[in-house]
Amino acid sequence: MWVQSSQIVSRFDDPGCRTRLSSTLPHSVFQGRLLKKCLSEISTADFTPAIPSHPLQSPTLLIEQTAPVVDRQTRLIPRKLNQDITSQIKSRCRDEHTTVHGALCAAIILACVKQVSSQEPVLVSCSSSVNLRASCFPPVASEQLGCFISNITTTHHAEPNANFWELARECRSNINQLVHDKVPHYQASNAELLNKYQSSFLAQLAEHNMGRNTTAHVSNLGQWNLNTAYGSIRLESFYFSVGLSLVGSCFWLGTTTVNQQLCCSFTYTDPLISPKTAEALANSVINILCNAAS
Repeated sequence: MWVQSSQIVSRFDDPGCRTRLSSTLPHSVFQGRLLKKCLSEISTADFTPAIPSHPLQSPTLLIEQTAPVVDRQTRLIPRKLNQDITSQIKSRCRDEHTTVHGALCAAIILACVKQVSSQEPVLVSCSSSVNLRASCFPPVASEQLGCFISNITTTHHAEPNANFWELARECRSNINQLVHDKVPHYQASNAELLNKYQSSFLAQLAEHNMGRNTTAHVSNLGQWNLNTAYGSIRLESFYFSVGLSLVGSCFWLGTTTVNQQLCCSFTYTDPLISPKTAEALANSVINILCNAAS
């Protein structure tokens, strides 16, 4: 069963303003109280409330079975690309004028579209984690622990046989535009928005569309810059995840590059998506990336 979900998008046409402002309900809402203090200095003066100018089509969500929150479990599927494939992907991204993050978004979008098994274009939403450390005042040092992220969501009409690199460039362009328009800054510094995330509101979110707010999500930590050797112990790979049982995306991907190998953490909520489907999605993403690198 594939169901639809809604996305909040505001548009305004004032020549002095940017033209797009989109918002989603990210899994990081639990960090709201922490974000208030850390990001209270970020200016939101560039944003003007607006009413959507036209009806919005809802992105497709991958939900095979419904279940109450108490019966939902977050599951992780680890995958790793070897040094040769990882190097080829990075090189090809440079040649194709996009980023590794754009390629990851394109791969998970196409995997989800193929899972729907539709020959027609499918509207999917893909959210991305955005690092806000550089935007904080006072500055946040890299060794300081805290929640300094926000989420942005892009939507795409994609076919199963869509050109991978065109989609990767589209993802990169859309993400860059939203960051340029300070959409993630607005979402993280809007006290009124953060105040809504109380237990009663979260309980409502968890029931609406089984708490699923986007088709997919990508959180790319980039190159691992810490030590990988600690005496006789050596770090071979690194996988990380988030809890999705309450709210979150249908299919989540976290990546980081360790020892020149791309470590992929695929996360899903069982039984909203079955283990068989999740394995198929993870394998599809890996195959798409390998084929694109060749």
